Amino acid sequence: MSRWSVALGLLLSLLAGCATPYWQGQSALRQGRYADAAKHFEEVLSRDPGRVGALAGLGISRYKEGEFDEAVAHLSRAAERDPKHEAARLYLALSYLRKGEDGQAEEQFTALRQLGPARRLAAQVDRTLKVMRQDAPLTDETREFIAASLEDEAESAREVQEARQAYAFPHSFAYRDCFVTGRHRIVCF
Repeated sequence: MSRWSVALGLLLSLLAGCATPYWQGQSALRQGRYADAAKHFEEVLSRDPGRVGALAGLGISRYKEGEFDEAVAHLSRAAERDPKHEAARLYLALSYLRKGEDGQAEEQFTALRQLGPARRLAAQVDRTLKVMRQDAPLTDETREFIAASLEDEAESAREVQEARQAYAFPHSFAYRDCFVTGRHRIVCF
């Protein structure tokens, strides 16, 4: 093994130990460790209560844990501070949808759609709005299906964006943290 390989390995080890609570929260969130993610985002917010990324991360963590009221509280603050934050809008809409507050959900889906998300996610939001605007009320199973399909599409759009960034800047890819998600997808950040 060359000196450069050893030096690079040591540098990466040091950098991994120096991760900030925000990035630790992002990592835990992507790995499905939602309680850990929430703890890290709360730590960030204790020092910087208005940090939009941490508010959104905490809201998404709470959504994933089924705590929809808490998710709405945090995601509303994130969307208020940054109305163009797509993830905050999406998960705020999903939280309202899962709570059965269709009017609020529709408002957030419409706001998300106006932000111009990725083409396939936009099409999925359009289909969601069409289903929501029908006369028949949504069943809990339909709500869960809509939420799962939108989450999957948003994750796919994020993965495509990350792959494009890695392709555009291949030297930065070597320093990313990668893991396999529960859905057998490789995620790097």
